[in-house]
Amino acid sequence: MKLNKFLLNNIFKSHSTKDKKKRVLPLDNSRKKSTLKKFLVFFVPLFLVLLISLYFISPLSKINSISVVGNNIVSKSYIKNKASVHVGDSVFKVIGKNKLLNEKLTKNNSQIKHANFKMNGINNVKIYIEQYKVIGYNSDKNNRAYPILESGKVLSSSVDNPNTDKLPYLVNFTNNEQRKYVVKVMNNLPSYIKNNIRVISFNPTSIFPDGLRLYMRDGNKVYVLISNFKSKMPYYHSIASKLKSKSVIKLEVGAYSYPQSNR
Repeated sequence: MKLNKFLLNNIFKSHSTKDKKKRVLPLDNSRKKSTLKKFLVFFVPLFLVLLISLYFISPLSKINSISVVGNNIVSKSYIKNKASVHVGDSVFKVIGKNKLLNEKLTKNNSQIKHANFKMNGINNVKIYIEQYKVIGYNSDKNNRAYPILESGKVLSSSVDNPNTDKLPYLVNFTNNEQRKYVVKVMNNLPSYIKNNIRVISFNPTSIFPDGLRLYMRDGNKVYVLISNFKSKMPYYHSIASKLKSKSVIKLEVGAYSYPQSNR
């Protein structure tokens, strides 16, 4: 009887010990996971803040160099000063600010058509400049030549020796909008016609208040109106190719020509 009781006690004790071990193991794993989770929640953000802080005080967060491409008229220093971007500034003066920087430059300089700011590597800035082309010259009473941009804007500074690039003169225009329109049309003409224009003179008359006279490099003269300049000027080449002498080509109403020697 005592033997049976002893055996039963040992069996129950054995089962009890196994159950305790089973209960203790999951409890220990749960505590470890909880401790690890608390550690990560506290130290990971702290580590990230530390990394970000180190980046902001390191040279990597500062602009190391600035290069400008396409600025054959506007100076590099002017572009940097107007955009307020310099070596040593934070890279975040450029990152995400392309639209704002483009507006600052195009607003302050009529020669800049578009500016694109890009990061070249980690902290090098490259500025791509697209300028309005000079497509002609405006001449004043003193025969000074002022560049006319493809936008129609006339620059305030005169230039020396403008004839070296063989661009046309636009003279006698008193209305800026009319000149801008003529510039736009001229700029869209085929190159073999546009490059043949030497002078475009605003020449209003009582019959044609928007009259133009064009003096061509091939020696011909063209009488046309601002209102039909776009529609009629493209026919110049086909008309001129049939002429046997230097002529006046009248395109105000219809189209006909006569030799200059006849008048």
